[in-house]
Amino acid sequence: MRSPFLTIVFTMNLAGSYSRDYAF
Repeated sequence: MRSPFLTIVFTMNLAGSYSRDYAF
């Protein structure tokens, strides 16, 4: 991952879809 921004977006996207299943 060259771009820190892309890494952040990817991580947030992953966490978003993850918490969509398990968060309140």
